[in-house]
Amino acid sequence: MWHEFLAEDEVPVYKQEAVVALKNWQPDPEDPEAPEEISRILLSLRIAEYRNLIAKARKGGAQTEEWKPAGRNPVVWELRMEYGEDHFRFYFSEPQDHPWTVVALVAQYKDVSLADPEIEAVQTAHIKKASDRHNLGILWKWGIEAASERPRPQLDHVPRKI
Repeated sequence: MWHEFLAEDEVPVYKQEAVVALKNWQPDPEDPEAPEEISRILLSLRIAEYRNLIAKARKGGAQTEEWKPAGRNPVVWELRMEYGEDHFRFYFSEPQDHPWTVVALVAQYKDVSLADPEIEAVQTAHIKKASDRHNLGILWKWGIEAASERPRPQLDHVPRKI
């Protein structure tokens, strides 16, 4: 089960971060025709690619080059997506007391135009943020139990085909 991290007040912070990351755009400085912001079509393609990657991960089909441990942290893992020159990182954990559940913790756009030490510093900060969310989330089970207690839609009133 893929579960997006909820803050203690049940605000879905991961989903907001994923949208911001996927919208990020670094126009090519060498191309005078480059648009100032990402087009709706490109954003739609990125979202489709992201959903495909998450679907593969849910089914256990993500390729080894797409996921790996995040730095030296044994709890946080990194799911990678590259779309052309743009790099995205999605950090997640697998809580021990919730087998078969993956908690999406942090989403980020990786700016590869920075110098290597800066890239590493930014990425290390995002991994620490993911680790902090994992550790803090232990107190309220990352919102997993609250999500499972929400009422489910009743299927008994769905019209049947005749």
